[in-house]
Amino acid sequence: MRLYSGTSENFIKDTIQNIIVDKICKEFETYYGRRVNPSELTSWTNSLQFVKNLVEYNSLKDNMVVVEYELPYSNERIDCVLFGKDNEDKDNVVVIELKQWSKAKDCDIDNNIITFTGGAERMVPHPSAQVRGYHYYLKDFVEVFDGPKGINLASCVYCHNYSKANETVLYQSKFSDLLKEFPLFSKEDFEIFGNYLKSKLSKGKGLEIFNRFVASNIRPSKKFLEQALPMVQGQQ
Repeated sequence: MRLYSGTSENFIKDTIQNIIVDKICKEFETYYGRRVNPSELTSWTNSLQFVKNLVEYNSLKDNMVVVEYELPYSNERIDCVLFGKDNEDKDNVVVIELKQWSKAKDCDIDNNIITFTGGAERMVPHPSAQVRGYHYYLKDFVEVFDGPKGINLASCVYCHNYSKANETVLYQSKFSDLLKEFPLFSKEDFEIFGNYLKSKLSKGKGLEIFNRFVASNIRPSKKFLEQALPMVQGQQ
């Protein structure tokens, strides 16, 4: 399930005309049968403008954009997914976790930090750890990412209000391995993030990859089953 999908050009147009959040809310209420949480509404209103800027500025004209994709067999949703081909004509999907955070505090629990969310300071996963979970969930359950002919999957974080010039918690050395695999882009990284996206999506043809993705079988991958079986067998 996805609350919004469209070409990059339609995504830009809907965002500029201030109708994209209305479209998402309508789909949300139809699918879930309840009104949107005000904090979620604010998140869409604020963060999607930043995604629009990236897509528009970097001329990603022939791509597909999905907002709020619900993971199979789960109620977790991915904020944004982009589809396209790179310069070597390889199919790519880019998962983006969007954060409005401007501050974070250190935490003694591995791969966790403390930040203000949900009206209070809470311990939550480092954003790159969160997107890592989404990344491997997709690879474990969406067949099109499995095997040598599968679509390439990349996952990252965009903390568009977080200034790494003033805040360094999310970039501590203890997170270096995590950040290397699942990069986190701050407010100063607009050009860097744009180049990252262009390296994976600049040749467009996003609709073709999107159609492969939505038509893919949803089932546990062979690798996932091989890892899960010993754990299951060890239980009574």
